[in-house]
Order: sequence, then C-alpha cells, then structure tokens
Amino acid sequence: MPTNPIHRVMGWALRGVRAGEAKLCFRRLGAPQLLSLTSSAFAQGGPIPPRYCGAGGDNVSPALDVTGVLAGTQGMALVVEDPDAPMSSPFVHALATWTASRGHELPENALLAGDERLGLVMGANTFGKSTYQGPAPVPNHGPHHYAFQVFALDIQLQLHTGFDLKTLEAAMMGRVLGCGVLTGLFERR
Repeated sequence: MPTNPIHRVMGWALRGVRAGEAKLCFRRLGAPQLLSLTSSAFAQGGPIPPRYCGAGGDNVSPALDVTGVLAGTQGMALVVEDPDAPMSSPFVHALATWTASRGHELPENALLAGDERLGLVMGANTFGKSTYQGPAPVPNHGPHHYAFQVFALDIQLQLHTGFDLKTLEAAMMGRVLGCGVLTGLFERR
C-alpha cells in the first residue's frame, strides 16, 4: 500500500519524538519479569512479519505462549504497546484479560475480536476499538519496538469489553505476581 508523501515527511520530522520505554505498562507497575513470553511468529528483538501488521499486512494477531506461570495465578492480562510512537504515551495496540485456568496460550488471531473459547475480554486500543491493531508506524520514523506484555495476577479481573489501559492498570495495581515481555520490531519506509 503506497504511503502518503505528507506522512513520509512527518516521519522524518518526528524521528526524535517518542513516548519512551519508561512509559510501558510493566515499567509503570514495577512488575518483576518472572514469566517467559514467546511467539512462533517472531523471536525476541526480531522483526514482526507483515502478516501481523496493519500497514500493508493482514493485521493478524500473533500466537503467544506464556511459560513459568506462578502458583496462585488466577487471572492473566496482556498489554501490547509501541513506546516509539510520536506521542506522549505509548500507542496501545491491544488489551486483553482472561482466566488463568483457560490456558496460557493465545492462538493466532485470538486478539482480533476476542477468542470466546479462552474467555478473552478485550479492552480498547488507542483507536478506541476492542480488538488487536497490528503495527503501522508513521513511514520514515525509524524502527518501532512493539512490547507484548503479559501479566500473571493473583485475582481474576472483572472488567467489561472496552476497558482502557488506565482502568486495567488500576485493577492490576498490587495484584501482579510477575510479567513477561516479548518485543518485536517493525519499520515502514
């Protein structure tokens, strides 16, 4: 898909403007990284294939696998953020919660509309939609890091579809047993 020339110039102009990794959810919550989060779609620090991107891709959410889940885990939460977005806060690509007893794997495309078999409750991304939005950074802004953050909680959250990140963080405060972070890269030129 061709990019708008104005967007290409904006990317260059905003190249140094980024929300910053310090503003990622797991850092704000001070969550200890005790879990392992992996994907069959991409490796830690590796490129995210276009299939999983919104910019010219299929916008499919990648399969995710959580290992090392801690005893006492009742609920799980997932936050996908882009700390390189030229905004004051990271761009939220997906929010989801589920009951730990339903499993620790999210199959491919489970986040697109919320996989009911897993009991996923989807929160609102930055666009205000309760779905996964794949990477689609401003062209020429440089590489963007996409942080898939999973949280093991000592409670099952009782949130309703459409919750926002602020609501999720407030509900998780003091309830996080551990987290895992998987970061992938994507860049548009």
